[in-house]
Amino acid sequence: MQDNYTPQELNEQKGRIKDDLLVSAAPDVHPRAYLLAGQPGAGKTKMADICARAHGGNIIFISSDDYRRYHPRFTELQAQYGDDAVLHTQQFAGKMTEALIDDLSRVQYHLIIEGTLRTTEVPLRTHDLLASRGYDVSLNVILVRPEKSYLSTQKRYRLMEEAGLTPRMTPREHHDGVVRSLVDNLHTLYEQDTFQGIRIYNRAGECLYDKEKTPFRDPSDLFHEEFSRELTIREKTDIEEDYAPYVGRAKVEESLRAYAEFFSQEERG
Repeated sequence: MQDNYTPQELNEQKGRIKDDLLVSAAPDVHPRAYLLAGQPGAGKTKMADICARAHGGNIIFISSDDYRRYHPRFTELQAQYGDDAVLHTQQFAGKMTEALIDDLSRVQYHLIIEGTLRTTEVPLRTHDLLASRGYDVSLNVILVRPEKSYLSTQKRYRLMEEAGLTPRMTPREHHDGVVRSLVDNLHTLYEQDTFQGIRIYNRAGECLYDKEKTPFRDPSDLFHEEFSRELTIREKTDIEEDYAPYVGRAKVEESLRAYAEFFSQEERG
């Protein structure tokens, strides 16, 4: 999307955000950075909480979605484009994230940086920048079935709408594109061996994989195994009970059918 803000506006809003982020944070001589990855709706907040507890809360959470509302013309874009406004704030949010990482890493704050692993370029670039500034950088990925993550994006939309907040729509094609690329990109990063620390978590916060403990196991295997298996009747029932009150039973059933077919073709081969 074309720029719809000025560099000065970006800088001014960055100052506002930093004022909020630095209220209870202090630099550290041994800074750590946790790159979080997972498809939209996976529930990366749980992983962020785990990382934050490891530092007694002395850590800064960076998430590009949080910065969309700081766009200088956010209200106008919402009124003009509705759900598609996310497309018009995406570049601003990305630039803001890059600027914050650059500024805060110079002072060596502990950082949690949320992403999707839609590409390998961004995490590699972020790793190299932070490592050059003395950071211990790890990659932390959440393993969640795509049926659950997609329906979670729909549930979140309804809850935000009911709360009178500006809801954030996640197009299904975007969600599915991330799911398709996540496994391959995780495999690539493991093979490249750039990240010495790679951990996989489930939604409950349990660590399913730690590269330091099992260095010869490819973490992408866990995703292949989970994505290729059939859901149990109990799991399907739980999904219906969790999401039907928000999106409707028909939507849940359609999603279960669609993703079962999706993975039977693309994962089970």
